[in-house]
Formats: sequence, C-alpha cells, structure tokens
Amino acid sequence: MDTQPSDDAVAPDEPGTDVTAAEVTANEVTANEDERADDGPEAIASTRTSRAWLGVLPVLVVLAVILIFVFQNTQSITVHFLTFSGTLALSAWLLSATALGVLLMVTLGSMRILQLRRHVRRQNRRARDRAGRRDDAA
Repeated sequence: MDTQPSDDAVAPDEPGTDVTAAEVTANEVTANEDERADDGPEAIASTRTSRAWLGVLPVLVVLAVILIFVFQNTQSITVHFLTFSGTLALSAWLLSATALGVLLMVTLGSMRILQLRRHVRRQNRRARDRAGRRDDAA
C-alpha cells in the first residue's frame, strides 16, 4: 500500500478539512497576482500644476463662446448714462459691463477672504496666548 498522499490531496490546514491541490494552486496564483499588482507602476500624485491644466479646456470653451458672441453682435449702439454717452458695438458694451461686474465680485470676494483670514489669525493668536498662560500657571 502507498503511504504517499495523492496528488490532489494536501495536508489539511485544520483538523477535519480536506484541501485539494487545485485549491492550493488557485490560492497561490491569486496571491501571486496580488503581489504582482502591488509591484506595478504607482499612480502619479496630482499636483496643483496638473490640476491647473485641467482648467485650460473650460477656459478655451468659454473663449470660443465669447468670440462667437462678439462676431454675432457687431451692430453699433449708443449708450447714455447720466451725462455720459458713447457709441460702440453691442458686444463691446456687454463685455465691458460683464468685465466690470466680474471685477466688482472679485474685489468683494477678496475683501471677504482677507477678513476671514484676519479673523482666523486673531483666533489662533488668542488660543496660543491662553495655552501659554496655562503652561505658565502649571
């Protein structure tokens, strides 16, 4: 009688369980694939510059839309505001009004950001002062 285990029977991991050679081989192949996947090239981390390039496409689309707008609105109009008046292409008037609106929003937004930064700096300074007083008292 042969005392060698058969090719498809392997010593069980736990008492009372039979593991075949095919199951062990399948587990080894899966483990080897996982190791190879870990050894593969790593993804390149995103940077500010790479994200900035992603913003180029929307800017080009907006630029194309603006150019289409300008070329389709070439008729001249006269605008009167208080005592000022001027004649210019409709697209020029609308673009200048839009630019002034954007400038106003950027200015107000920047002022708010500066205000919030100042507030956070004050809060941090007060927290450090309180922590320093506690350390001195201890």
